[in-house]
Amino acid sequence: MLTSLTALLAPTVAHADTLADSPGRALAPPGADSVSAVCGYYPMGMYRHCDAGTGMWVMVDAQDIWGGIHEVCVHPGINDLQPGIRWRVVDAWWNGGIRC
Repeated sequence: MLTSLTALLAPTVAHADTLADSPGRALAPPGADSVSAVCGYYPMGMYRHCDAGTGMWVMVDAQDIWGGIHEVCVHPGINDLQPGIRWRVVDAWWNGGIRC
């Protein structure tokens, strides 16, 4: 029984260094600006924009704690969304806007 339980949990333990804020959405810790880091929203109002070397800025929608949506222009790399938004940022996603 213990052997089968260990085999079942092995994939989970192997990826224990990856953080996740929701099911199916893995995150790398802020500051881990590397090729293997995950793009998109990080907890605490951070957003990592991956641009594949183009240098292009893009527009993202940031959602505050009350459900309000705020448009924020982000540069390649890790961006702090919180300074321009009064309420705590709880999520963010690319809205399709480019070259802002």
